[in-house]
Amino acid sequence: MAQSRNRVATNRPEHRRGMTRSQIREERRARSNRRKQRKRTVLIALGSVGAVVIIFALVFQQGFVSRDQQLVGERGPYNSGGPVPEDPDDGRAHVPDSIVPETRYSVYPPTSGPHWNTLGSQANNFERAPAGWGPYTRPLPDQALIHNLEHGGIGMHYDPTKCSAEGCTRIAEEFQRIAKNWNDDDTYTGFIISPYPGMDTVIALTAWRHHLRLDEVDEPRILEFIDAYFDRGFEPQVAGMTPAR
Repeated sequence: MAQSRNRVATNRPEHRRGMTRSQIREERRARSNRRKQRKRTVLIALGSVGAVVIIFALVFQQGFVSRDQQLVGERGPYNSGGPVPEDPDDGRAHVPDSIVPETRYSVYPPTSGPHWNTLGSQANNFERAPAGWGPYTRPLPDQALIHNLEHGGIGMHYDPTKCSAEGCTRIAEEFQRIAKNWNDDDTYTGFIISPYPGMDTVIALTAWRHHLRLDEVDEPRILEFIDAYFDRGFEPQVAGMTPAR
């Protein structure tokens, strides 16, 4: 007599005893499906974690700028164009305080190149870089001026060897008026006004990798220069820097 196809096996594992073959097959299929579902869940979870990590890394990266990357100020990034040609790039390396680097800048007053970085720790403006914003009655070191330009500042210089004492005073006063009017708050934020002997012209305005030479106070051209380059150096942050003491 033929045995039943769905007979109950007696030599099966404990948890399968009493189950028919069809029930065992169904149990195996269900177990296989559960394994596949677990794998899918794990893969989805890993994919989600990976996506979160990538997004976080991209967002986190935006908060840091390497030495070769440029910061963007309130008025925009560094302006390579504008009303005057771009000066050669002499770099922006930091050199030890009070050490004059053994190099010649491409232009004078320089608009880029090796400079000091005292972070405002020194007691007076002639020993710190960047220097405090404002007017000065004696020249500042190139290594200090360059740091101010790197932060988006504007240098406003006159050559005391090319103008009389009265003429130089008048130029300095015009520069001060222009700077204060630009800020609209009676401050010199973002401006260094100082004598600079040995220039080719009576007047020179400087910004990061840009300069304008004049023989008189030409206010429309000066304002055009300021508008193009103010707070648009390589690391613009004029508002957060110290005024002159």
